[in-house]
Parts: sequence; structure tokens; C-alpha cells
Amino acid sequence: MKNCIILIVAIALSGSSMCWSEDGKWISLFDGKTLSGWVNPYSHGEVKVENGEIHLKTDRNFHLVTEKTYSDFIFEVEVFLPEEEGKQADSGIMFRAQKRPGRVAGYQMQAAQNRAGALFEEKGRKWLYPPADRTSAASKEFSARTKGVFKANQWSTYRIQAQGNHLRTWIDGVLCTDIKDDKTEEGHLGFQHHGKDALTYRFRNIRIQILNSNFEPLFNGTDLSGWMYKKSNAPKPRPGKKPIPRAVVEKDTVFDGKKETYDGRFVAKDGKLVVTIPPGGREVHALWTERKFARDFILKLEFRAAKGADSGIFIRGKQLQCRDYATVGPYRNLKKYKTGEWNTITVSVKGTTAYCTCNGEVLEESLVIAPSGPIGLEGDCGFMEYRNIEIKTVAEGPGAGRGHFPGTL
Repeated sequence: MKNCIILIVAIALSGSSMCWSEDGKWISLFDGKTLSGWVNPYSHGEVKVENGEIHLKTDRNFHLVTEKTYSDFIFEVEVFLPEEEGKQADSGIMFRAQKRPGRVAGYQMQAAQNRAGALFEEKGRKWLYPPADRTSAASKEFSARTKGVFKANQWSTYRIQAQGNHLRTWIDGVLCTDIKDDKTEEGHLGFQHHGKDALTYRFRNIRIQILNSNFEPLFNGTDLSGWMYKKSNAPKPRPGKKPIPRAVVEKDTVFDGKKETYDGRFVAKDGKLVVTIPPGGREVHALWTERKFARDFILKLEFRAAKGADSGIFIRGKQLQCRDYATVGPYRNLKKYKTGEWNTITVSVKGTTAYCTCNGEVLEESLVIAPSGPIGLEGDCGFMEYRNIEIKTVAEGPGAGRGHFPGTL
């Protein structure tokens, strides 16, 4: 199994010997009354909420997934899978999964009589652990250790812990899978119904604990330490075109300990990095990190744009448009963009390609960027605010040891 390092211990571990994380607090992902926070990306599949449970029923394969994406976490859910004469349930729990209309792909914890607790990659490499070869030593050991762990017609607790490239699964306290795999760092959680025998699958007490994911802040929320202006010259005139007002910076200038830039264009205030409106209404300017980034990374930030505001995020020098998407292109058809509210941008960089989303919707699938460079924020026109700007490096070198981007299918 390429890219997988097996760490399975040959005996089942009791609940008392598990590594129960104390890093975070449990957060409920289901309010017991509505499907708020969940979405069915398919045009088929019956989803109901009854008696504090989510019920799935279908005669065709489909998934119910979270609207949000998650990276490092402990996830728990109680599952009730029916079994009738001649009929058996076949389900799975998706994590770090990627979705688009009519398709869900990614890691899946098996929830079925067949290999319950095993790790499968939906729409990908298929069996990750144990291997597909059922005569292999690893498959035989898995079968012996997890014998009887699947229980039909009663509630069982399924647990997934994903931290970095370390992936583990349990059913009712029995360790099922313990491997390292570095293909996908972030994605949706969800439940699969294979459509087998049109049985009703039930899920309740759905909760998550966010783990320390090793993100580091690029903006401390207090001042502009770590940020700078880079020297820039006056732009050359373009024949026949109206010149765009651009700021001229005579020399590199760092702003460590400063609340604002010397011209007041970028201001640290109340935990936000504010891009103010220039006196003339428009002037293109940019604030850069002092650091450069050559390794693969995930960048996350939140932004709030006033009506018509135009800004941008520089990724190693290449600009990703960040603006009031409802009124300014090129991404005017986003369904999840929230006008006048906080929105989340996530940029996953591998080598010289960036995969960019806004609230989980794709902005750019393969934005070509430089091998190394800083992160920057642009000021153009209108009032913009940024906060929670953080980054996590995920590889020893550009593109090292990775398959696809978080979000690609």
C-alpha cells in the first residue's frame, strides 16, 4: 500500500489504554431536530430527522456530509445498522472527504458486517487497511482482532481520530485501524448509504473534538509584527489606457510592534487587520509577510468585505481575488458567500499549485504559483477586514510525498 505505514498493534486495545485527547472540547454536530450544518450533494437519497436521530434511506448509493471541513479531530457517532432476513446494511463514515454535486470521495471508515472498522478510500485507492488481499497476514490479523465488533440491530459507538497523517478508528472501544497516510489533510465528515436493500440507517450523538492542528498565526491580532511593505517603483504608463493609481514604496519597511502602516492603509484593530479606504477612493497597495514560504502549506483566513470592496490575497506573489464576490467578479456565482459577513478562505499549496476555496466552494482548482515567496494582502478600493490569518506547513519540501489537493476529486 503506497504511502501507508501500518502501525497496528497485534492485540485489541481496551478503552483505558487509548489516547483520549485533552486538546479540545466536544462540539455537537447535530442538534437533534434539524439538518442544519449538513448537506446531501446528490439528487436522490431520503434524509429525515426522527427522535433525535438522522435517518438515511435509499436504493442508490449516496452520502450526507457536513457543510464545514475539518482537519485534525476526534469524531464520535452512535450508529444503528439494521439486519433483516436476507438483508444486511452497508454503510461507512466519511472523513476528510471532498464533495461536488453527485460525488463524494475520500477516507471512509467501514460500517458493515464486511470489515467493520477498516479504512477505505472512496473513489480512490480503495482498501488502505487491511489490504484487499484477504489471504494476507495483515487481513487475517485484522479479522481475528475485530471479530464480533460489528453488531447489527443495536447501537454502537464509532470513533475516528485524525491528526496529521496519523489515522485511527475504533468501534465500541476496540482499535480497528491505526495507519499513517498523507494523501488528504482536510475535508468533510459524512455518512454513506450504499443503497443496499433500501434499509434505514440511523445516527445519533454526533460530536467532534478539534485537535491542535499545528496552525500558526501570521497576524497576532494586536499589531503588524511580521508584516512589511516591499520596495516598489511607479508603474509604467500603458498607452491608450487610464492609469491605475498605485502606491510607491521607496524602501522595504517592516512594521514590527506598529499598530498601523505609516500611511494608515493597513491597521491592526480589535483582532482584525483592516484595509482602509485611501483618500482618493482607490489606490493599489500591498502588505507582505516578512517570511517566505517554500514548503507546502495550508493557509486559512477570514474576511469581511464592504459592498463593492476589492482586495486580494497574494500566494507567493500570485494574486487570488478576495473581494465582495456578490458585486465584483470573477467569482460572482458563489452560493455560500455571505454578503457583509465573515467568510473563510482556505488555500492548500502543493509544489507550485494552489487549491483555493471560499466557505468550501472552489475558487481556483489549480492556481499556478511560484516555488517560494511571501503571503500578502492587497488594498485596492473599498473597506476590507481580515482576521484569524494562520498557516500550517505540511511537507519537507515543495510537493513532497503528497497525492492530490484537499478538495479535488
